[in-house]
Amino acid sequence: MRRGTTPKITITTEFDWTAYAVQVTMKENGVELVVEEDRITKSENGTTLEFSLTQEETLMFTKKAQVQIKAKLGSSVIATDIANLSVLPILNEEVM
Repeated sequence: MRRGTTPKITITTEFDWTAYAVQVTMKENGVELVVEEDRITKSENGTTLEFSLTQEETLMFTKKAQVQIKAKLGSSVIATDIANLSVLPILNEEVM
């Protein structure tokens, strides 16, 4: 992911998230962004989650963001292992 851009983030897993309420948390050095379900698109088979980030959101991160899916079905809450997302620099940090 490059800072200051508006990337589409795609997370593919072996798990079917279709029936779950999901959120994706991205965190780096105390800075945390929670992407709520209303911004997340699930693939037809439920194994892929996609969402876009704003320029302001990508500028929150500098080097490597931790990423985790958290989901709820009824009273059961589950979470994935934490993955790392490399954050690439940008020369001009102005939001367009």
